[in-house]
Amino acid sequence: MKICVLGNSFCIALGMGWDELRVFYPEISMSIFFSPGRSILNTEIRGSKIVPTDKRVLEYFQQSSSWQGEIDVAEFDRFLVYGLHPVPPSIQNDRAFSRAVRLAAYKERVKTCPVLPFIERLRSVTDAPIDFMMNPYPALPADCDPVPVVEFLREDIEVTTQLWNELLNVRFVPQPEETLIEGNRATKLEFAKGEYSKPDDPDAPPMIDLRHMNAAFGKVSVARYLDGLAGLV
Repeated sequence: MKICVLGNSFCIALGMGWDELRVFYPEISMSIFFSPGRSILNTEIRGSKIVPTDKRVLEYFQQSSSWQGEIDVAEFDRFLVYGLHPVPPSIQNDRAFSRAVRLAAYKERVKTCPVLPFIERLRSVTDAPIDFMMNPYPALPADCDPVPVVEFLREDIEVTTQLWNELLNVRFVPQPEETLIEGNRATKLEFAKGEYSKPDDPDAPPMIDLRHMNAAFGKVSVARYLDGLAGLV
């Protein structure tokens, strides 16, 4: 099976995870194309190809894959679009809202999702299965107290799955449960990218990245995703 992964910088963790896992999945190939922020939206469909309309996107596609930048959709059996869909905030208290309000919020989040036009373009040229994963939930420092929402996490998955399936026949894939702080919309700190230095100022105090994840997160995410595909066959 040839899988094409498309997304933003959150895909880096998936790539690191796949590098560790590929030997265990000899029947699967995974090509990952990403560019920062929302820049992947600067693409268009030409025939059966996704073609960057921005030089920076073309360069990132070439760096992140062995391909030459243009993606021939017909070459792949399945697609995973990753990121570009904000997750509900960790401090959101769902108990303060009625179910009707929550459902309206879900619909609005999908309707205004930045990646929606991209998936619509992709769907227009392929009948292959398309899977979708949101941005990972940010990791929280140890001194932060998130709002427990265990029952609403289930609602997140159920409603989002239904909406994406009805809209474009896209399968929603939730963040692996073992990467989350139990009962919360937050990733365990051990999966965060952590400290890093500014490239332009190496002597500055290290920054802490709680939004992007590490190779361990990518490994769990890719493994759960691929194992889930086996159950669809």
